[in-house]
Amino acid sequence: YVGDLKFTLSKDAASSAVIDRPGYTGTGFGCSNNDIDVLLDDAAASPVEDACSATPPAIGGTLSPNAPGLAPFAGLSLAGTWTLNVSDNAASDTGTLTEWCLVPELAVDDTIFADGFEIIVR
Repeated sequence: YVGDLKFTLSKDAASSAVIDRPGYTGTGFGCSNNDIDVLLDDAAASPVEDACSATPPAIGGTLSPNAPGLAPFAGLSLAGTWTLNVSDNAASDTGTLTEWCLVPELAVDDTIFADGFEIIVR
């Protein structure tokens, strides 16, 4: 059940619980379906916390992570050790993390020529 799972991403001193028991409200259970195939993006319109499809994957597509999201990692070097900790917060279930990755997106710098020169093509 994906509603039992908590995913915490960390690097250096920065850490964020990007997925934290989707659908769980403090009582009962969260999303009781299986599988996650998601791209977490702070700019996504729908939160991962509200996703729960009846068919696998229960959580899929591009969704926004839990607050503070990916903001704690802004400005950090991609080099080094990144850790994804996954915990199952309910008894008697097990699962397998088959793959995860970081998809870096570079900030756009609209400074074309810092020295003030421009190229004009006619």
